[in-house]
Amino acid sequence: MNHESFEKADLSAAQQSAAVLSADFANANHIQMRPVDQNLTVSADNKSLVFDTKALYGSGSQALPSTAEFDKLNTAANINPATDTLSKAEITKGAFDILVASNTNGNDRVDLNEWLNVAPLFGFDKHGAEQVYAEGVKQDKEGKSLYEITRNLVTPVVMGAADTGHNGSIDRQEFDSWFTEIASNAKPYDNVPMPTPVDKPVVTAAELERLHQQVGAFGSASIQDVAQIYAQIDKLPDAQKRELLRDNIQIQLFGSSSEDPSAVPGAGAYTDGQKIVVYMDSGMSDEAFRHEVFHTYDLNSPNGGLVTNDATYQGLLQQELNNLTFDQFDAIRPILADAPNIASKFGSTPIGDIAAEQYAGLTGDTSSFGRNLVNWLPNSTAYLKQLTEIA
Repeated sequence: MNHESFEKADLSAAQQSAAVLSADFANANHIQMRPVDQNLTVSADNKSLVFDTKALYGSGSQALPSTAEFDKLNTAANINPATDTLSKAEITKGAFDILVASNTNGNDRVDLNEWLNVAPLFGFDKHGAEQVYAEGVKQDKEGKSLYEITRNLVTPVVMGAADTGHNGSIDRQEFDSWFTEIASNAKPYDNVPMPTPVDKPVVTAAELERLHQQVGAFGSASIQDVAQIYAQIDKLPDAQKRELLRDNIQIQLFGSSSEDPSAVPGAGAYTDGQKIVVYMDSGMSDEAFRHEVFHTYDLNSPNGGLVTNDATYQGLLQQELNNLTFDQFDAIRPILADAPNIASKFGSTPIGDIAAEQYAGLTGDTSSFGRNLVNWLPNSTAYLKQLTEIA
């Protein structure tokens, strides 16, 4: 028998089998039920098979509101759904998936606001959620993964509330009772407050040109240095451009601090509220300029300290500082000089330069100070971003 005839013969057999199956489905009397199929019935139109779900889930179980949620978590389902239970590992996996999905800002971290959005789903009140978040940050600094943190901090809370039989697993009835309670009582609580955005006029080309004219070169500062600061000005958010224009802040460039009789020892730049002085040979002139722009904007605001004296900003920053390790704080300690001060576990902590470096990091600084503070202090940084109108 050649290959061609073998294929034709096989196809004929398949066609015959299909015809038999078709006839069986058209006539319910021809269906041969195996023992495992006894819970199958034929639909009224004799075109499909229907499961008797009572036999699968037990009497009344198919009507549980939480059945779909239970089945999504029940990755290790057994042959008899009526006796299925959820293990600690399955609860951890489900909670972990929710936390991963909560990260909507693209920074690959679960920030406080993101956690507060989902914490009610696990039965946390706001105080408990904030405590768990602080402990989670601590464990993150110790090198634990998000999955480990979820297993350590979220799973025990869910198991403690739902596992009323105290046998280390959650059956369908226990899950339904817990799920119904969460669904009816869990309400979103206030997240980190954010200031209300206010529409402001865009800085025009003519205003930008006028701002460029407020830049002056002194000592050995070159035309290239001036062009460099022009480029930094152009990148500033409009809110800071408006402040520099409104108060006619003069921007003085020196080739070196030795050329400035009023130089601040060791500084790459400084401001007195009326002018910004930048030393172009510092190796960090761009960062230093943005740092001082923030100080000028913050201190010259109508009530002074628009950001650094804001109670919400201070509260967020205090919480995040207390979550830093001593090694992290030691890394930023050299830049901390400017008031105001707030209490933290590190003692009385100057926050003026923390805020200025957060601003610099948000507006393009790639140095370790700005980059690290933006990453380490995400919630106070987000609030500062709103106050300074950074797009």
